[in-house]
Amino acid sequence: MDHHTLSYGSCVVPTASQGEGSVSWALGGSEPVQLYVEGARYTVEKNGEWEFLRSDPKLSPKKDEFSLSKSRTTAGVGLRFVTSSPSVTLCFRYNAYDRRRRSVIGVSRNGRSFDRTEIPLDAKTTILHIKADVGPEDRVEYRVVLPPWANPILTDLSLPVGHKLGAFTPPRRGAYLALGDSITHGSGLEASYEGYPWQVAQALSLELFNLGSGGARVAPTLARSTADWRPESVSLITTLFGYNDWMSGGKTAAEFKEDYTQLLSLIRRRHPHAPLVCLNLLQTSKVVSCRSGLPVDGFRSAIREVVADRRSMGDANIFVAPSETWTTGAPIHVPDGVHPGPEGSSLVASHLISF
Repeated sequence: MDHHTLSYGSCVVPTASQGEGSVSWALGGSEPVQLYVEGARYTVEKNGEWEFLRSDPKLSPKKDEFSLSKSRTTAGVGLRFVTSSPSVTLCFRYNAYDRRRRSVIGVSRNGRSFDRTEIPLDAKTTILHIKADVGPEDRVEYRVVLPPWANPILTDLSLPVGHKLGAFTPPRRGAYLALGDSITHGSGLEASYEGYPWQVAQALSLELFNLGSGGARVAPTLARSTADWRPESVSLITTLFGYNDWMSGGKTAAEFKEDYTQLLSLIRRRHPHAPLVCLNLLQTSKVVSCRSGLPVDGFRSAIREVVADRRSMGDANIFVAPSETWTTGAPIHVPDGVHPGPEGSSLVASHLISF
């Protein structure tokens, strides 16, 4: 476990300040800690502020591979803590270059459904004042799920005078690495917990690390970053690439197959035995590429062929999911014609869970 401390007491909030102090927090492990950060392996502290990064900011993607600024968002990131305090206040700020879309922060108490706080597109700060909504001495476990399309930087955590965070024991969970494009990232959704990766992780009792990035094509650089996880810690890897390679990338199916082969080889270099599920291109309202004029079927066949080749060479833990059959291109599943909305994402998740 990586142990750190979080300073608090500087945020102006509608509650009495606890005074300055520190909170122990961690990115992994199973030892008790006051603040547990899930899904943000590359969290950094600078000038007393905490940025919860799910992708390594030092990555150097090739042109058109994926966007570092889009990856600098908090899809699937959560903060977990316990306290008997009647309220908790979290303060966040946003950078001017934040790649923000309509998003919400979700707050759950004791595993109940999420309360939603919408982040206005022009917001410079968010002050999240959370009331316990239970008896005055009851201990409450909080889960604050950060948005898929914003980068809230934590500047303070405050409690009323006389209250403090308790010891939170992180659940013992394997890691789920979800690689992909905007569908994995969470385009078409307002909340991280609406996405298929979040739903799969919760159903399988795994810790999600969402490595999806809007606009990504097959991304060897993201595949290389999976080497940062110890093989024994990873319980599931999924990939969902192909739409951008086909629709706007101008690739042929043969070129895509070559790139996809490299992607899987890089993942397997560090994680040779982890279950690896390759989701095929989902149904959309498009049938041919707007750039090349090629139909999508050749790209779906390429994924099936690459996986079949690896299985024939003895990789028994790699699978191709027939995810093109899991949803339709109808508005109820893909409201914008490409990205699953909440209902479509739930369908993808339910099929993947039972796959």
